[in-house]
Amino acid sequence: SCKGAQAFDGLRRGMLASPFRLRKKEDVERVLRRGRSVYGDFITLRTLPNAIGNSRATVVAGLKVHKKATKRNAIKRRVREVLRHHWGAIKPGCDVAILVKSEALKASFQDIEKDVGIACRRAGILKG
Repeated sequence: SCKGAQAFDGLRRGMLASPFRLRKKEDVERVLRRGRSVYGDFITLRTLPNAIGNSRATVVAGLKVHKKATKRNAIKRRVREVLRHHWGAIKPGCDVAILVKSEALKASFQDIEKDVGIACRRAGILKG
């Protein structure tokens, strides 16, 4: 379970604020390698506690999702928007990587939102 003190809800101008983004390649790879996995219909959620105090997140959509970058980027934007809406409910102190499955391309925003919520609950990263 992730611990720490989050500065604010992480929202800034329609996107996740910079301190809450998992950006360095080595950090993302560490979460993908050693993180605890929870599987949903449209995503795989990997979580790993960090020592920073803030939670950080990234969304990954590989070539298996779709060969066209525009399609991969579009689904990543949708998943990031779901994450942004629910960021205030995520416990501080954990790194989160969301791996998008190809089934997410055909899913509605509400279906993705429900899947992310269920995966977060199962992973134990929600407050309360």
